[in-house]
Amino acid sequence: MLPPGSTTPSRVAGFRERARAMELALESLAEDLRQVVHLRLFEEVPMRDVAAQLGLPLSTAKARLLRGVTSYRHRLRQLLGSDDEHEATP
Repeated sequence: MLPPGSTTPSRVAGFRERARAMELALESLAEDLRQVVHLRLFEEVPMRDVAAQLGLPLSTAKARLLRGVTSYRHRLRQLLGSDDEHEATP
């Protein structure tokens, strides 16, 4: 077994595959959702600042984040080959 920090061709390929899937999943979101998800999840901007930057009420920004994250997660699972039905089955 390799140490966690080591790089092998398969680990590098797996990392690249996951990174590309994350990009595609984010790109698949509607623009209004993508902006909120990107700022909050990838830039780690606090929600109040996300709302202020986008000129939205905080409640609207939070609603978009919830919808966006749900869609993002679903699309990411599709791209990586794992879907909700397999996870829900005991």
